[in-house]
Amino acid sequence: MKKAIFIRHAKSDWGHSGLPDIKRPLGERGLRDAPVMAKKLRMLERNIDAIISSPAVRAYETAKFFANEFHFKENEIIKENELYEAFTDDIFNVLKAIDPENESVMVFGHNPGWTIFANLFSKDSIENIPTCGIFRLISSANNWREFGPENTELDLFIRP
Repeated sequence: MKKAIFIRHAKSDWGHSGLPDIKRPLGERGLRDAPVMAKKLRMLERNIDAIISSPAVRAYETAKFFANEFHFKENEIIKENELYEAFTDDIFNVLKAIDPENESVMVFGHNPGWTIFANLFSKDSIENIPTCGIFRLISSANNWREFGPENTELDLFIRP
């Protein structure tokens, strides 16, 4: 069984007009929501084998709050360039490259890719994965290369 927990980055700070999108940090609300959501997830999940994040500052900063809650060191967060502005194929590519020994992973990224991806596995239509929203996919696949809609379902969706 494989489990992938997707977290959209927390609310970012739009106050730096000349800053490139990839460098936008978390805003006040994001700094407040990320540790709260990390604690909520920790109450539901015990074992995480890996944390993978978009290289965008806001996603990586969000991942650090969750890493702390799950007792990962910052240098154990895997930055994956393909998750920045990722869509379905990009996300599947990242999943297929996960070490087969890892059973449960957290993945940090962005919309609209997260919402589109979640809807591949959901019985109900999800209009939007909000900032710092979390959805969990549970798969009967034996390895990450087999992970897909035919053997995976969305079993958790929580909002800040």
